[in-house]
This record gives sequence, C-alpha cells and structure tokens, in this order.
Amino acid sequence: MRCCYSSPAARAQTPRVWITAGGKGAIGGNYLSEPDNSTGYVGIFDDGAGGFGGGGGVFGDVRFLNQHLGLEVDLLVDANKTWCTFNDADLILKYSSLRIPVLVKGSIVNGITRLSLGVGPEFRVGLSADTDIAAPSNWPESAVSDMKDLFTSRKRNDVALAWELAFGFLVKHIEITLDLRFTYNLTLPKELQERVHVDNQTGSEVEAGHSVDGRIILGVGYVFTAGK
Repeated sequence: MRCCYSSPAARAQTPRVWITAGGKGAIGGNYLSEPDNSTGYVGIFDDGAGGFGGGGGVFGDVRFLNQHLGLEVDLLVDANKTWCTFNDADLILKYSSLRIPVLVKGSIVNGITRLSLGVGPEFRVGLSADTDIAAPSNWPESAVSDMKDLFTSRKRNDVALAWELAFGFLVKHIEITLDLRFTYNLTLPKELQERVHVDNQTGSEVEAGHSVDGRIILGVGYVFTAGK
C-alpha cells in the first residue's frame, strides 16, 4: 500500500480496487417549498419554510479503473428542524431519518488529492417526528398551548436525488474527505392537502420533511487496496 493515490514509479503495480471505510459528520440547511393549492389552509407554508440539520454515520467508498470510477454508500442518521410561519407564530417541525445515499462517482486523482463528482438516489427512512410552537411574547400561554394541541407531525419515508462535489486528501493510509452534497426530495407531496392532514376532532397532522437540502460533510476513513 502506498502513501499517495498514484505516482509514476508505482503505476506498474496500481491496485485494481481501492476501498475507503470510515465515518462522516454533516451539517447544513433545508428548505420546504410552498405547496400547491394552499388557499384552503391560509397561513401555513405561505412563503415556504426552512431550517437546519445535520448528523453522521459510516460510509464505504469502492473505486476502480485507477480510481476514476467509484461507488459510495453511506448510512447517516440525520436530524432536522424546519420553521413554518403560521398565524404570526412558527410551527417547528422536528424530525430525524436514516439516510442511505448510493452515489456513482467519477474522480480525478493527482498525487495525494482526489476530486470527485457523484450522483445517485438517497433513500430515507423516517425515525421520529415531533412539533413545537414558537409564538410571540404577547401571546397568552393558553393560546400557545391550544396551538400545540392543534398540530402533530408524521414521520415519512422518502427517495431523493443526491449529487455532490467531493475532495479527498490521503495521508499514508488515512483519507480525509470533504463533501458538498445537495439533495432534492422526489417523493414529498406538492399538494397542501397531502402535506397537512386535517381532522376536525384531533387537529392537523403535518408530513415531516423538506424539499431540498445542502450539507457540508467531513469524513475520515482508512484506505485498503486489493489486486495488482
């Protein structure tokens, strides 16, 4: 195993497969688009919604053809908060999911550095969902409590399209990665009536999710090689 991705002196013994396995941590923001046909529920999501999120987990990256072609799979637990304006207050959606991106990647390698572009589906499994209310200070406590009783949230499973620009730096057998990753939720409903389920007796249940997000992801992994 060498201390760099490739070098002229070692090209004759270039491995057939490179594998990086390790952990990643992420932080970033999210945006929930304004739904269609919102006139029946004036106030909620009027200007869209947004917030922040992040998490972490493990990843594996397998590369072939002198590392020019690869496949990465992550298992990341991700938590989000999204603020939705409603009646001069904020409905806060709090939710978490297991995110499993499967990215096909093309890379350019130069010594100890690697630049990659990746794209592929990201599968999301809902783990939890909750709501909170942030109301102005002049709201009476009873009004805030009543509003909290009106809204619950529902966890959901989704499929998103993910794409990223990634950088890798190799130090002996340790690779440090920095990913700029963006996702677009392909399965989040666009109609308001499918995002907010109204029951005249129990209140409204809101689908906990967002339309797009961006993450800065820092990773550290150990590099293995196989085949000559």
